[in-house]
Amino acid sequence: TIEKNDGPGILIRRGANPLVRNCRILNNVVGVCVNESGAGLIEYCDLRGNRNGSWDIAQGCYVRQNSNTE
Repeated sequence: TIEKNDGPGILIRRGANPLVRNCRILNNVVGVCVNESGAGLIEYCDLRGNRNGSWDIAQGCYVRQNSNTE
């Protein structure tokens, strides 16, 4: 469980391309933030309760989303 951060629960940047699966990302400022050419696959995660929403994806970044709870 990733929770109660004063920023994003997960930050993907600088060309990173992780697989994030079966995680609880709860009660952060934003669930997942992607910038600086980041990418990734986020699936089967619980992204509820993040103050500014589940996603903050910058233009030009690509994130595949599959079967998440928001």
